[in-house]
Amino acid sequence: MRQSKLFTKARREAPSDEVAKNAQLLVRAGYIHKEMAGVYSYLPLGLRTLNKIVQIIREEMNAIGGQELIMTALQDKDLWSRTDRWDDDKVDNWFKTSFKSGGETGLAITHEEPLTRIMTEHISSYRDLPVYAYQFQNKFRNELRAKSGIMRGKEFLMKDLYSFSKDDAEHKSFYDKARAAYLKIFERAGVGDQTYVTFASGGIFSEFSEEFQTVSEAGEDTIYVDEEKRIAINKEVCTDEALAKLGLEKEKLVEKKAIEAGNTFNLGTRFSEPLGLLYTDETGARKPVVMGSYGIGPTRLMGIIVEVLADEKGLVWPESIAPFAAHLVSLGKSGDDISRIADALYDDLVKAGVEVLYDDRDVRAGEKFAESDLLGIPKRIAVGKEAKTMLGKTPSHIRVVRPLSHGVISDFEVTEELLTYLINKAQNGHMRFFGPRVVIGVPTCVTNVQSRAVRDAARNAGAREAIILEEPVAGAIGAKLPISEAIGTMVLDIGGGTTDISVISLNGVVASRSSHVAGDSFNENIIDFVRSEFKLGIGERTAEDVKIAIGAVIPLSEVLSRSVRGRDLATGLPREISLTDTNVREAITPSLDALMDSMKEVIEATPPELLSDVLERGVTVFGGGALLRGLPQMLAKMLGVPVKVAADPLTAVVRGAGIVTENPTSFADFFINEEDLLIEA
Repeated sequence: MRQSKLFTKARREAPSDEVAKNAQLLVRAGYIHKEMAGVYSYLPLGLRTLNKIVQIIREEMNAIGGQELIMTALQDKDLWSRTDRWDDDKVDNWFKTSFKSGGETGLAITHEEPLTRIMTEHISSYRDLPVYAYQFQNKFRNELRAKSGIMRGKEFLMKDLYSFSKDDAEHKSFYDKARAAYLKIFERAGVGDQTYVTFASGGIFSEFSEEFQTVSEAGEDTIYVDEEKRIAINKEVCTDEALAKLGLEKEKLVEKKAIEAGNTFNLGTRFSEPLGLLYTDETGARKPVVMGSYGIGPTRLMGIIVEVLADEKGLVWPESIAPFAAHLVSLGKSGDDISRIADALYDDLVKAGVEVLYDDRDVRAGEKFAESDLLGIPKRIAVGKEAKTMLGKTPSHIRVVRPLSHGVISDFEVTEELLTYLINKAQNGHMRFFGPRVVIGVPTCVTNVQSRAVRDAARNAGAREAIILEEPVAGAIGAKLPISEAIGTMVLDIGGGTTDISVISLNGVVASRSSHVAGDSFNENIIDFVRSEFKLGIGERTAEDVKIAIGAVIPLSEVLSRSVRGRDLATGLPREISLTDTNVREAITPSLDALMDSMKEVIEATPPELLSDVLERGVTVFGGGALLRGLPQMLAKMLGVPVKVAADPLTAVVRGAGIVTENPTSFADFFINEEDLLIEA
């Protein structure tokens, strides 16, 4: 769904008349609309989330033999009078009204009476039992104070299940299944760890009923939890006698605030006897049906999830109930390249069956990110140059994944998904009988196990052939250096995670070194320097911005400076400082020294005949690090050899991989062969 077509709008401020966190956030995010105290309408995003909660409950009810129906909300006064539950002195939260034709009616608060009457027409013999019937229906309760948002409303959606059994043993068997199903529901909805089976008063039906209490500071109940047994007891029935019957030890109990998320009752024959629900057993005797009821409110559960999981930035939905699986955020402007890429990605996701909300609106990136935080969709895909600004700024429920770290796979599954998407795009979204040839660059320090992981990921993603090539070789090919000739060619590839140094001759790598001292190391140096010298905490993205804007490795004719904002380590408050190119040079000097040592090691390992070529032809530098101001001059001075930066150094490795893809046989001597990988394994 395109967000530009979504009629709901997010709000900056919480409504002043709401005190519950769940209602504040859901109204702000455009999930619900408050009609009056305790009455809410569910807007498109809210309805999608609610429907997914309903579906989880429906699946678990069906799994234990439940049959779904729906009954009327209008209730028969005479029927409820037979069970003594019509009088306001007995049940004080009825909504009652009168028909124009005469006679009273009420809006259902629960449905034991009407369903029991229905069953009198369908149950007459033991062969008709058991029956487990449930419904999803709006219930109405005339609450005096509705102040807990959607957790306690005057109108709310309820799933009420009723069991009809021959005897207590048959009832107990199903009751245990229902308890287990409820625990699965809370687990699937994302609050299983916080929810406990809790013993409470059974009222007139039995000594104890069971509640499902979810621990939250917003809770109105106090429970005592045995965390080892994962059961609890409500404060209202927590006596020494009750603890003894339940086998609980007082010293092991922990007091907690909690919200009732569901309940189950042993009804016995409380309704079957007065309403005439009897059956004939195997001996011909007439007996009352044994009943149970099992309630859980989907709207209430939705509010509980917000109370428990939301953070300071907004809603946090588990994947199972989020309105969309992903939030695609375009950071381009209408009609530009970024927007076209985002449009194509949206179309691909929709075709793949992914539920995606696409923020295609023409608003600022900061506004889009803030609203994305508020909406709480678990996965965010940002398209645009500013996408990396998400680093360090994501809410707790969003994890920024780097499938590759230091040039090797750090998350195999995500890497495979990324390659699958890229291969699909390369084939214009069409499945081919034979997949494409894929060339992947790896650092020179990569192990055989790591190379094999790269190859496996590419093949699993649909590649018919996966060629593994060392990155400095690919860069040299992209820079069109004479690596096939009988002369020594030295290259320096300074990437983000690794730096690779190689001397290449006659289609072979003669000497090489790989180091983790690279672009990310420079960022870490800047972060540490600012923390140490200015007592200011900054993030990785800020450090990289500084490096790009004013990074230099030699004194410049004109001083460069940049304002930097971060958190004061002493006060915890925001503070701004000014950094210069001199500060950056001082910060990254340790990494530059380590880089220089690695280059000297390669030079020392190079045969004298090839070293003379290096002295004459010099060193070619590519990769993002090649853009550091003054780097060629510094290297030339320290090494005593000419140093030049390749044309378009950022894309040298990619261009080289492209050349190899089109003509692999010319560069086969450089490939990391599968046979070599098997030798180590």
